[in-house]
Amino acid sequence: MVNDYSDEWFLFFLQPIQPNQTKLEIDFITRNLPQPNYRTVVDLCCGTGRHSNFLAQSNYDVTGIDINLAALNQAKKNSGKNITYINLDMRNFSNLYGTFDAVLNLWQSFGYFDETTNLNVLRQVSEKLNSNGRFVLDIYHQEFFDKHQGERQFEKEGVLITENKLVNGNRLSVTLTYNPHGKTDKFDWQLYTPTELIESLKAFDLQCVVACTNFDETRPPSANNPRVQYVFEKAS
Repeated sequence: MVNDYSDEWFLFFLQPIQPNQTKLEIDFITRNLPQPNYRTVVDLCCGTGRHSNFLAQSNYDVTGIDINLAALNQAKKNSGKNITYINLDMRNFSNLYGTFDAVLNLWQSFGYFDETTNLNVLRQVSEKLNSNGRFVLDIYHQEFFDKHQGERQFEKEGVLITENKLVNGNRLSVTLTYNPHGKTDKFDWQLYTPTELIESLKAFDLQCVVACTNFDETRPPSANNPRVQYVFEKAS
């Protein structure tokens, strides 16, 4: 399954993100990608450029990649110097010319495909990194969703949304229904525990140097928190 994010999803879940949350995330990235060692950065699945544009303003040389043309067009409207946006499927990441100091993949933008394809994406990420390059990954924690399944309703931007979550093995399926018109988004991801993910990436010469939650290096991953942030470093 290839997750396709609708206009409703961008409206209700991406646009309302508060500036203090973006600052928290950007601060985490810049702490773990200190210049001048890390200057060339790929934002893989960059969406509307929420991170890419801030990093470019901080003198990183950024390449933003996404499969969603509408999101890329919005990103380009806000872009300035030091940034290039490219329409590309992450499964074809190896087609991007050159190698880089860092790759970002944030906000659960990994795990869309079957297990073999997901591993192939990780392999391509490693191949695109320079020696000692870093991969910053922000994804879901499987043990949290094992414990938090079922239906819930909540309001976003004045619209009532029904969410259904189901875990089957290591796959998470989520259906969002936007009321009252009944439009839906359906998503599916492969889930990982921190131990599983860290071991998987060792096969691609990527060693975990940070694993935390809430973009805070002092807080270890927890099954009580849905997301985990990792920083992996490529062996020299």
